[in-house]
Amino acid sequence: MFPLGRSPLPVLVTAFGAILVTLAVMVMASDSVGRALVARHENEVQLAELLYSTDRLQTRVTEQVNAYTDFLRAPAPIRLQLYQAAHQAVRDQVARLREAARQRPDLQPDAERLETVTARWEAELREVTRQAVERQDGSPLLTPELGALIDELALSYTDAIRDYAETLEDLRRDNRQTGQTLADQFQAVVRIGGGIGALLVLGVGLVSILTIRRSLWELALSRRAIVQAQESIRRDVAERLHGEVQGKLLALELQLRQALAQLDRDTSGARQSIEAIAERLGVVRDTTRAVSHQLHPAILRMGLPAALRSLRDGLEPSVSVMLEVAPEIEQRELRRSFGVAEGPP
Repeated sequence: MFPLGRSPLPVLVTAFGAILVTLAVMVMASDSVGRALVARHENEVQLAELLYSTDRLQTRVTEQVNAYTDFLRAPAPIRLQLYQAAHQAVRDQVARLREAARQRPDLQPDAERLETVTARWEAELREVTRQAVERQDGSPLLTPELGALIDELALSYTDAIRDYAETLEDLRRDNRQTGQTLADQFQAVVRIGGGIGALLVLGVGLVSILTIRRSLWELALSRRAIVQAQESIRRDVAERLHGEVQGKLLALELQLRQALAQLDRDTSGARQSIEAIAERLGVVRDTTRAVSHQLHPAILRMGLPAALRSLRDGLEPSVSVMLEVAPEIEQRELRRSFGVAEGPP
């Protein structure tokens, strides 16, 4: 996933960013599809209402034809009123369909056809209606020719209404198909987004596992390095104690025995030998102190900056080391060495 020694933070940030982007895309897609589905539902309701209005128009046309035929068979005031009411109902229903068609350009041709049939009915039957109203003898005016004309106009109404209804059914079918397509697209977006999100989550989990394993591996390496460093220091101290310090002590022991043997013969020479041994004991003491200092430098009690300076000063003159310590850190370490500082080191 990423090489050891490289921080996984950019990978995790990128993965979480991709998850957020995926969620944002899914939310936007859900909102868009939701709005489209709501619009499709509203369109479906509107088309259903228009189809119901079409059925009502067919009923009104049938009532108009029957009322007009009855009126021509035996003109009478009551039958004239029934015909006028039925004819006005047809006109009102056609006007409603025409008003609805203005909002839907795909319905305008069929609505105009209905208006044309209505205008033809009024134009071709207006004179016959006037004659029936003016006649007072009540004799019927319905003739075979007029009956055929009425049947033709009724058939034109029926054909126009049928075509209008078929257009509505086509629009409803297209609307439902659009809704199904939107639903399928939404499901596809949800599946793809879920798959991408799952892969990203698995990737984040894998990166986290590798990060933990790398941290544990580095911790094991650091512990091993600490143990090796401690072993190296102990080995160095043991070699110096067994080699340098012990060798000097053995040499001093032999010199002391010789001085004791010389004490009876040459007191002055024995005294000089003992003084020389005392000086060499001081050297051994310094060596022992240096060895103990190697185990735990006392300068560490003065803080890390002082210890680093002590280490730098102990290097060879040919090695040049620049050490810069922030003043506030050095002051805090000094206060800590005297037990007056607070907080983490």
